Amino acid sequence: MRYQRVAMRYAVLMWTIGLALGSALTVGQLTVAQPAQAAPAAPAASATPSTKFYIVKSADQNNGQQETLFTVAERTLGDGTRFPEIMSLNSGRTLPNGTVFTQPEQLVPGFALRLPDDAGGPDVQVGTLPQTQPSAAASPSASASASGSSAPSSSGGGSSLIDGQFSIPTLVAGLAGVTLLTVLIVARRPVARAARRIAAALRRAARPLRPRLPRALSQSRLRRRRAALGRTLAADTHTLPDVRNTLRELSRLTAPIRVYSVLAIPNRLLAAVTTTAPAPEPWTAVDSTRWERSGLTSRTEAGEASEADGTDQPDETRETGEALPYPHLARIGVTERGHAQVLVDLGQINGSLSILGDLRVAQDTLAAIVRGLLEAPNRDTPIVTIDPERVLLPEFHALHGLLRVRTLKDITDDAPVQLPAPAPELGLDLIRTAARRPGHVAGLLVLPKPPGEDDLAALAHLTSPAVGWIVLTVGNLPGSHWRWNAFPDGTLHTGVLGHKVFVPVG
Repeated sequence: MRYQRVAMRYAVLMWTIGLALGSALTVGQLTVAQPAQAAPAAPAASATPSTKFYIVKSADQNNGQQETLFTVAERTLGDGTRFPEIMSLNSGRTLPNGTVFTQPEQLVPGFALRLPDDAGGPDVQVGTLPQTQPSAAASPSASASASGSSAPSSSGGGSSLIDGQFSIPTLVAGLAGVTLLTVLIVARRPVARAARRIAAALRRAARPLRPRLPRALSQSRLRRRRAALGRTLAADTHTLPDVRNTLRELSRLTAPIRVYSVLAIPNRLLAAVTTTAPAPEPWTAVDSTRWERSGLTSRTEAGEASEADGTDQPDETRETGEALPYPHLARIGVTERGHAQVLVDLGQINGSLSILGDLRVAQDTLAAIVRGLLEAPNRDTPIVTIDPERVLLPEFHALHGLLRVRTLKDITDDAPVQLPAPAPELGLDLIRTAARRPGHVAGLLVLPKPPGEDDLAALAHLTSPAVGWIVLTVGNLPGSHWRWNAFPDGTLHTGVLGHKVFVPVG
């Protein structure tokens, strides 16, 4: 029924437009179709009482020869080449046959030609220029010729009229305009998408033609832009807590929802989920894998909601805030146009993540991930990096929650190997390569440099389901569940997650 109502509205609109256009064309065509009736053509120059003129002779009067402007000029002016002067004095006047005099070939017997002042001869007359009266016996063909000559522009230069109102080109143009307007109204969204695709293709085609800065200067400008983004995200202390508190609504469902990524658009969330359950209020399903929610829940609102529904939290979480359901949610950057922040739940990897491509952008991505993980409150997952040279986040140390080791053997040599926490106040106890609890991430290992061949077996054991670590590495790690691609322009393609991210510099 909805589509029928929309179709009826479009039909009524098209009829209204068609009638209005038809009425406008009819009035305009009737106005210009017969200009001779609206205003008779005025002579090119007004005649005075002492005008010199010559009456064109017929063939019988001129020894069987048809007179022309050339012979008239030769007879009255003494020079036949001066006939254009006679033509200019008489152009636009009405001939005896009813046509308008515009060409020398139209000259007919009995027509009073006005002559220049220096004309002379036995046949030149002086006086009031006779006014030509069209013959009542003028043939229909002559009348049609007069109409065509006097108003060539009104009929498109000889195109026929339909019922004396519409010319064929005018009718075709009107129908084409109505058809185009109908297509634009009915199919405006596909047309807009096609226009955007064409514009994007033209921009890509014109990209090689743009003047390019030297590579060093271009990279420096890009680095400054990414650094400015990093400062902006670091100053934003509200988005991440509000996103986590909003996602708590999904964790309280009977069957908790697996969230892979979140786009934090201003005052709106778009989450990529895996579930067969319907979207709960106030969430709405965009499609089978994406849920959307308007508005974010602040920490204060989340606390009031917990008290309202009687949620009982452990004593240690009451002191620092309610434990978060998605503790491995980390912000990795913003969308390519900067409209939304991109957050990814690394706890859904179940193995390893390989970031391929540009080394520097890949390391910046790892830094953004680690920084986002360290910002999470009530964190109980150890984060370890094999980074003796302090390439990754050199300002962070063990007291911040980032444990640095020299080699992979410091974590796994002969299982089970224990790595004592360097600071008891971290609350991490021991990092163990032992069997994990179902759904629990034993730890996250960050590799800011590509792993060597000798480490592949140990990393495979570390990421096995029995051990439960997640490895985040630059370069290729065979068997990685997720693979991202970093590019020199600071962008990151997140593979199956489908996001194109602009990565900040911390």
